[in-house]
Amino acid sequence: PGYNNGWWNSWLSSIQSNGGTSVQPDVYNWHMEGGLPNDPIPPAQALPAYVRNYGLTTGIGIQNNEFGVREQQVPGWAAWFHARYERLKFNALRGNWARGAALLDSLADLLIKNSDGSYSETGEYQVYKFYKLMAGAPCNTDSGSSIDSYAVGATNNVTALIGSENFSGTWNVNFQNVNSYFGSATQVKADLIYLPYSNGGVVNGWTTSSTKTLAVSNNAVTASFSVANGQDAYAVRLHI
Repeated sequence: PGYNNGWWNSWLSSIQSNGGTSVQPDVYNWHMEGGLPNDPIPPAQALPAYVRNYGLTTGIGIQNNEFGVREQQVPGWAAWFHARYERLKFNALRGNWARGAALLDSLADLLIKNSDGSYSETGEYQVYKFYKLMAGAPCNTDSGSSIDSYAVGATNNVTALIGSENFSGTWNVNFQNVNSYFGSATQVKADLIYLPYSNGGVVNGWTTSSTKTLAVSNNAVTASFSVANGQDAYAVRLHI
């Protein structure tokens, strides 16, 4: 949706002319599969003001019925999408780009179907699994340039799942309000967890690639690490 989208303008005008709020959608739902990065946040934030131009409201909510083009179906983008949709707090469905019989098989290519009919898991599948297993209360996070994260925290344990818009280089993950989870600790341990793309091949799980002791300074901790392939995803887990 957007002011320059002729289809949306015509459709909203038609709703306005044929009953307005009495016939407007309960939920506005669209594909997020245009040009990269397909960021769901800008259109979702702009929608309320946009539809008000036609005397309408956003009803009870917003959804994306598909998100992510084929090249975004890798661990790094998947973790980034998780972070973006957690910011919006609305539902979205990952796009299914399979064809034919495969359309209803292999969890839309999150799995690899083997010649014997069994299935193997991909790196992107591992991101969804890791996300599902994250335990604790959601934390507020700030997005960076081309990088975003979703974090949860509990006593003596904070985990951030981090993805990017296919960005390689140095990633800096800055944890604030550390004493809310670690009391008066002057240092914490940081596990760097690797969720690889592996060229779309079989990935059986994630691995802890390093553990470092980081100093707590001004109630904050920064974990920095180098990323060679922006298609990979990472997580950082702080603990005592």
